Amino acid sequence: MRRRLPLAVSLALLGLLVFLALATGGKRTLFRSGGEERIGLGVGDTAPDFVLPQLGGGEVRLWDLRGKPVFINFWASWCGPCRQEMPEIEKLYRAEGESVHFLAVNVEEPPQVAEGFVREIGFSVPVLLDVEGRVFYEEWGMRAFPTSVFLDARGRVCARIEGAISGSLMRAAVEEAKRGCG
Repeated sequence: MRRRLPLAVSLALLGLLVFLALATGGKRTLFRSGGEERIGLGVGDTAPDFVLPQLGGGEVRLWDLRGKPVFINFWASWCGPCRQEMPEIEKLYRAEGESVHFLAVNVEEPPQVAEGFVREIGFSVPVLLDVEGRVFYEEWGMRAFPTSVFLDARGRVCARIEGAISGSLMRAAVEEAKRGCG
């Protein structure tokens, strides 16, 4: 009887944890003074933090960029739609780079490949390296290239768009992020 009680309690706790995970959609919640902050990739959620190396040296922590909106584009050099939208991202970066952080996250490619590609096309947007795909696949649960995520100055998700997008849609999403969302 004594052995069954700890097993029953353990199973009940496991069941509760599974229920909570399903009920919250797998999203984490941080409690801060003044309320709670939901961590996830739904509109209005606070985007999960990450730290990635930057092409050329150093590293970038997403949450350190709060205070200005952030446009994050996940891409790979072999991806045709990624290549198609990069000139529009570059154009928007040149127009909005002072008021918005831009991050082009290269996924699962050696740094030399990413560096050669951005040099070839004259891409000046800061490039981060997710060499193992940990942030893209595991932490952020992404599956499609390219994927663009637009965050407001508080780090909340305004839009998450899978697939190539037009320059006008990029500009509209950046404007929404500048106004704030969620």
